[in-house]
Amino acid sequence: AGIYMTILSFIMLLFSIMAAKQYRLMYWYMATGGNLNGKDLKLVGDEYKDEDGQGIDIEYNKLVSRVSSYFNELDHDKDGRIGAGELHSFAEQALKRNLSNSERYTLQAFLDCSCNGYISKQDWIKQFCDYGPVRFL
Repeated sequence: AGIYMTILSFIMLLFSIMAAKQYRLMYWYMATGGNLNGKDLKLVGDEYKDEDGQGIDIEYNKLVSRVSSYFNELDHDKDGRIGAGELHSFAEQALKRNLSNSERYTLQAFLDCSCNGYISKQDWIKQFCDYGPVRFL
């Protein structure tokens, strides 16, 4: 039983690392405005200027503005929350691939920090803007 549990723990650790990588890709997608190739486009949040004029470190207000605009865009029924289907479609858009149900569930469980079954705007902003690089989910 000990060997089985050790192997199972190792597998769970690998899945946790992969889920965190997907979260970071979704974060980067929103932080760059879906502009992964560095094209010079006017993005939501660009009304906030960086202190040094460089675009390397995104300001907190700029990031909140972009993350909030993505939430508003994803909330198709305008009920102030994102469900499983809306999260799934956004993850597919950001990651450029289909998600399995377990991957979607892991992301939703992490983003739903209030544990009410859906992702509110406050949860969305808190989880994407207030956490640094996440290594494990």
